[in-house]
Amino acid sequence: MTLELSTAAECTEVSRHVSPSILTESTSYHGYVKRRTTVLRRWKRQWISIVEGRNNHRDGCHGQVPFSITTKDIIVQHLSLNSNDDNFLAIRVLCRNTRREIARLRTDHITHLHCVMTALGCTGPGLPPDKIPRSSIPWDRITLISNDMVIQNRTLQELEDAHFLGSPATSSQACIQLEAKQRRYSEELQLHSECCIPDACPLTSLSVNPICTPSRCNEFRPPLGPPVFVVTNVGHRSYSHMISQNPSSYDEHARSPKNSKYGIHTHKNNRRNAAVFKQSCRDPALIKETAIRALLKRHAYTLQANGLSGCDGAPGQKGHNGTHGHTGPYEAGSHRPSTDGGPGECGGSGERGKNGTDACDVILSLSGDSEQLQVSGTCQFIAQLGGENSEEVLFVNCRGGDGGNGGRGGDGGHGGDGKPCSRGDNSPGEVGGLEGRGGNGGDGGLGGRGGDGGHAGCGGLCVLHTVNEALFILVEVDCRGGMGGKAGLGGLGGNGGQGATGYVDRGSGDLECDGYVISNYVCFPGHAGMRRRHGAGGIGGHTGPDGGILWVVDSPQGECLYSAGTRYDATVTTVRAVAVTDDGIIEPNECIAVSCISVTNSGGLPLPLGAVCSIPSTETVKFELIKFDLPTIQPGQTFEIPVTYYGRIFDQPPPNVPGPFVSSAEFHPRIEMLGRPFEKSFLQQTLVVQYPIKTAFLRCRENLGRGEVDVLEIGLQNISGLPYGDCPGSGGTVGLQIHLDARLIPVGSSSVSTTYSVTYDPSIRDSLYVRVHEILPGKTMKVEIAVQMESCAELFDQCHWEADLYLRDKLIEYNFGKMCVSSTYHPSLADVLFITSQYTTQKEFIFWRHLLENMGASVDFWDIQRYNGLSLDSQTGLPHPVSWKGRYEGKMILFPHCDLEVFAPNDIIHHFHGPSAEGEVLEDLNSSLVLFLHPSSPKLPNQSKHHDHADRIVQYHLGLAGPRVDIPQEEYSGSHFFSPGSFFTSTTPYHKWEKKRLKRLEEEVPSQSAFVLQRQPFLQKTGCLTWSYGNADIRRSPLLRSCKLLVVDGSGYKDEDEKLFSSNSDIPLASNFGQTYLATMYGLPLMCKLKLIKTLPEDQRPRTTALTFHLPNGMTLSQAELAAICVVHEIADEVLGCKGTSGRMVMFADDLANNVNAYIPSGQIVHCMLALLDKELVIRKKSLHNFRAHQSISGIKRSISQVLQVLCNAGIIGSADTLPFPALKVLLNNNAFYFPHQHVHSLEDSQY
Repeated sequence: MTLELSTAAECTEVSRHVSPSILTESTSYHGYVKRRTTVLRRWKRQWISIVEGRNNHRDGCHGQVPFSITTKDIIVQHLSLNSNDDNFLAIRVLCRNTRREIARLRTDHITHLHCVMTALGCTGPGLPPDKIPRSSIPWDRITLISNDMVIQNRTLQELEDAHFLGSPATSSQACIQLEAKQRRYSEELQLHSECCIPDACPLTSLSVNPICTPSRCNEFRPPLGPPVFVVTNVGHRSYSHMISQNPSSYDEHARSPKNSKYGIHTHKNNRRNAAVFKQSCRDPALIKETAIRALLKRHAYTLQANGLSGCDGAPGQKGHNGTHGHTGPYEAGSHRPSTDGGPGECGGSGERGKNGTDACDVILSLSGDSEQLQVSGTCQFIAQLGGENSEEVLFVNCRGGDGGNGGRGGDGGHGGDGKPCSRGDNSPGEVGGLEGRGGNGGDGGLGGRGGDGGHAGCGGLCVLHTVNEALFILVEVDCRGGMGGKAGLGGLGGNGGQGATGYVDRGSGDLECDGYVISNYVCFPGHAGMRRRHGAGGIGGHTGPDGGILWVVDSPQGECLYSAGTRYDATVTTVRAVAVTDDGIIEPNECIAVSCISVTNSGGLPLPLGAVCSIPSTETVKFELIKFDLPTIQPGQTFEIPVTYYGRIFDQPPPNVPGPFVSSAEFHPRIEMLGRPFEKSFLQQTLVVQYPIKTAFLRCRENLGRGEVDVLEIGLQNISGLPYGDCPGSGGTVGLQIHLDARLIPVGSSSVSTTYSVTYDPSIRDSLYVRVHEILPGKTMKVEIAVQMESCAELFDQCHWEADLYLRDKLIEYNFGKMCVSSTYHPSLADVLFITSQYTTQKEFIFWRHLLENMGASVDFWDIQRYNGLSLDSQTGLPHPVSWKGRYEGKMILFPHCDLEVFAPNDIIHHFHGPSAEGEVLEDLNSSLVLFLHPSSPKLPNQSKHHDHADRIVQYHLGLAGPRVDIPQEEYSGSHFFSPGSFFTSTTPYHKWEKKRLKRLEEEVPSQSAFVLQRQPFLQKTGCLTWSYGNADIRRSPLLRSCKLLVVDGSGYKDEDEKLFSSNSDIPLASNFGQTYLATMYGLPLMCKLKLIKTLPEDQRPRTTALTFHLPNGMTLSQAELAAICVVHEIADEVLGCKGTSGRMVMFADDLANNVNAYIPSGQIVHCMLALLDKELVIRKKSLHNFRAHQSISGIKRSISQVLQVLCNAGIIGSADTLPFPALKVLLNNNAFYFPHQHVHSLEDSQY
C-alpha cells in the first residue's frame, strides 16, 4: 500500500459537509518512507511515499527510511469530496491542541484509505464502529463479532474436554474420569441402554407422506460415553506402586530400591579362600544381572561389607599473571623505548584421586523363615522381613569402593601488557624525538595437567550356606568391583598480554589524535603475547575386578550337598490364551482360558518346593484366584503347568466415537516363593479385544437434489469364525438401527433380501430397524435403504444420518453419513449462472442468493460436485447431456471458489465471443465472467511484470488457448558490451527485449494484449558482443480487451459479511462485503444495471432493502449511483475493443429514450454518469492511438449529446452543486481485483 505525504503549505480546503474524525485511543501507523520527486504533476514539489510495514520491503533499501505516526491527541480531516480533485483520497492530520498540521496523506483507492484511517483510529461512516478497540482491528476487518469471547470459551472448553477424555495414567484417574463420563451421559444411557424393537410391520406397507417438521432433534450426538482405556500394571498393587515410585531404573520393569530399616557394617580383614573363590560365580554378566536385581528390591536389612570410596584429588593452583611493562627514562633527543610485559606462570597440576578400598569377603549361614531370617557366620543378627505378605529382602553389599576423581589442573597466568612509549614536548619548528616503540605483550602461562583418577577396589566374595534352599529367595547380593575415578581436566592456558602503541617522529608538530598516521607521527604498536595451550588431562583410574557369589546347600549335619554360582530362577517361556467360545475373536465381557504355561529353571540350583504360580487380575482382565504349587525343577529343565486359568475381559460401555471398537487387554503370570516374585516369570501378554461384527462401509451420494431418491448402503462384516444372526448355531443376534434426518424420507428397501428385514416404528418416522438373519463367517453383507430428499429442503444444507450397530441387543458401534442438498440445473433465461462447488457452505450460499436478489437478477445454479465437473463430466470424460454452454451469451457467470482445472479455457473464450472465437475476427457478445479465485490455487512463477496471484494464474490459463507468436531462437538475443550481471549490465537482459516485442505486438493489434506465457532463460555468448537468451513462449490474449472479465483474490465471502447484510443498510464500501458487492454488480448484464438506476413500476421493482454505501472520506453512494459507475466503466471499456462501434452506449441511449419517465427520478444520477463517462473516455483516448478506437469515442460522445437532449426535453437539468462520481478504479482494491486481459505493456504506469 502506497501513501503520499505532502510537504506543501496549502491544499484544497475540506468540504463543509465533512466533519473531522476524532480519534478515541492512542495508536500508531508504521511503515517505510521512500522519497520521490514528481515534477510534472506538481511543479518542483517533493513527495514522500509511505509503504505499509508488513509489505515485502526490506530495511535499508535505497531511498527508504522507517516512518511512524503516533495518533495521540490528533484530528484527521478529509481534504475534498470532489472526485475530480487530486485530493479526493487525501487526509490531513492535525494536532488537537494547537490545530497545527502534522502531515498530509494520499492513497490510491478507498480500500487503502480505509486501512490507513483504521490504523490511525478513526471512526465514523464507512469505518469501524466507535466501541471497537483499535488494537484488535486487522487491516481488512470492519466489524468485530460480538460472540468472539463466547466462541473462544467454547473452544477452550472443548480442548479441556478432549484432554479430560484422554487415556488416564492410573487406575484412580480412570475411575474419576469414568464417573464423570457416566454423569455426563446419564440421560443418554437411560435412553439407549437397550435396543427396543417395536412391533414389526413391513416397510413396504408404509404410506410415504412428506415430512416437513422433524419428530426429533436433527443434531446427531453419540448415544453413550466413550470406552475407558487404562494402562495395565504388572503384578500386585504393592509391586506396581514401587514401579511408579522410580521410573528411571535399570530395565523396563524397574522398581526403586527402598531404604533399609537396619544397616549392619562389617570390615573384617579376612584372607580370601582361593578354592571357594574359584567355585563361585565370576561371570561379569551374571554378577551385573544379580546386582541390578538386588538394587531393585525393597531392602529390610542391609549388610554393609562394601569397600570405601577414595577421595577426589585437589585442583591445581592458578599461575600468577605476568608483570606489565614500564616506560623508559626520557632524555631529549634520545631513544625512549618501553619494556615488554612479563610472561604468565604455568598452572599447577591437579592431585591424583585416592584409591578405593576392597570389599570384605563374607560367609553367611541362613536359617529361620520368611518372618525372621537368622544370619550367622561373619556376623550374626536376625532380620525381620515381614513374612510371606511382604517383598522385603536382606541386601548383602560386597561392592568394591570407587576410586577418587583426579583434580583439575590449574589455569595458566595471563601475560603482562606492554607499556606505551612517551613523547617529548616538541614545539612547532623544533626537532622531535628520534624513535619510541611500544612494548610487546607477555606470553600466557601453560595450563596445569589434570590429576589421574584413583583405582577402584575389588568386589567381595559372598558365600551363603543354608539347609533350606527356599531361604535363598530372601537374600540379594551385589559383589561388583568399584568404578575407577575419572581423570582430571587440564587447566586453561593463559591469554597473552596486549602490545602497546609507539611513535616515530617525522618532523615538528603536535600529536592531534590517536591513529595510524597522526600529524607527523607514524604508529609502531608492540606485538601481542601468545595464548598458550591448555593443560593435558589426567588418566582415569582402573575399574576394580568383580567378586564372586556362591550358593551352598548343606545337609543337617553340615555337609555340602551341592553348590552353584547362581541361584535358582523361574522363567515363563510360553503362554496360550484363547476365548472360551473360540471363534477367533476376543470381545469385551468374554471369558478367556489361559493354559500351556511353561516354566524353565534358568538358575544353577534346583527350584525347591514352595514356588506358586498364579495370574493376578489387571485393569482389563479379572482372573479367578487359582494357585498351583510347582514341583522341584532341576536347572535347565522346563515344566508345563497342567492347570487352566480362567478370566473375564472387562466389559466396555457403549462407544462415544464413530467407527469399530478395537482395544487391548494385558495380563501376565506370576511365580513367587515365600511371597517374593521371580521377575522373569512376568511374561507380558497382550490380547486384541474387538467385536465379531463391525461396519465395513457407509455409502451414499454426496449431493442429492430436492425430490430425488438415493440408496443408503451399509456394509456389515463378520470377522469371526461363527455365523451371526437368527440362524441356528449363531453367536448372537445382530440388529441395525438407522436414524434419518427429518428431510430424508424413507421410501422402502431397494431390493428384497433373505438375509435381513427392515421394520419401522410408527411413532418415530425417521428411525428404521434392520434385523439381520444371517452373516456367514468372514463374509460381508450389504443393507440397502431407499430415501427421498424433501422438496422444501434448504439448498446446501447438510443432512446427516446415523447407523447404530447392535450385537445381542447391545450398542457396539455407530457411524455417521451425510449428504448435501444440492441445486438442480434447470436452463432458463436467467441473468446469472451461479457455479457452486464442494467449498460452498449453506451460509455462503444464502449470502450470495440474498446479494443477487438485492440486485434484482434471476439466477440459474450449476453444482460442480453434483454434475462431476463444469466443462466435462470427470467420470465419463464427455460433455454433459444437459450443458450450460452457449446459453448465457450476453449474461453473467459468477464462480466463487473458482477451480480453473474444471473450467476449460475454450469454454471461457466461447462465452465471450461465441462462434467467432474460431475465426480471425472476434466479436464481443457483452458477456461477463467474475471469478473468485480459491486461495488454494497454485501460484505460478513470476515470469512477467504482472505477477499478481490471481492475475497471473488466469492469464496463464487463458494463454494456453491463445495464438502463439513465432519467435526464432536467433531473434531472442541481444548485444551487450559487458557480460550479463557484470558492471552496468542487468542479470535479466531478456526483460527489456520482451518489453519491446510486447509493445510491438500490441501496436499491431491494440484490441488484444500480449504477454510472456513461459520462458526458459539460458544466457550464452554466440558472437563478439551477442548473447542468446534461450527460449520464450509469447502469446496473444484470446480475449478482446473490451470483455468484462474480473478476477478476485479470495472466496468473496467472510463471516462478518452476513451480519453487515442482515443488520445494517449502511455498509462501508471498503469492507469485504462492499468490494464483493461492487465486483458482482460490475459483472451484471447492462440491462440489469440500468434497472437499478431507473424507477420501475411497483410490480416490477425487486422487494429488497435499498443499501447505502459509505466511503472512508464521508461520501455516500446509493445502490443506483453504484450501478451508474459500473455502467460508465462498461461503456468506456468498449473502446478498448477497437471495433469502431459503441453498441453498449447505444443500448443505454435507446433504453433511456424509450423509458424516459422511469429515468426522471434519477435524472441527476444520469447527468453525473455522463460527466464521469466523458472523463473516462479522455483517459482511454490517451492510452490508445487507433483510428477505430477514436471512432468509437466519437460515436459515444454523439450518443451523450443525444441523451442530454432527451433529458433536457424531459425537463431534467444537471445541478452544479452535485458532487461528481468517482471512477470504478478508485473504488476497487487493485491489490485484489484484476482485469488480466487488459494489461498494456507499452506504458509503464498505464492503468488500461
